[in-house]
Amino acid sequence: MNHLHDLPRHCPDCGAVIDNESGIATEYWQADRRIYHVWCGSCGWAGDIVRVRRMIGPDSPDD
Repeated sequence: MNHLHDLPRHCPDCGAVIDNESGIATEYWQADRRIYHVWCGSCGWAGDIVRVRRMIGPDSPDD
């Protein structure tokens, strides 16, 4: 796995670039999941980003 390649590069809230000068992206593990804790210096958003391999959700309602 290329951990540096997989680091989030943009803020999921405002889209600003996340790099060493403008924010923080730190990888940690929970069991077999890789989790990235991200802080954006542009908008102040902070949270965890986790890769979702499969998602099952409800169907969209008909309009």
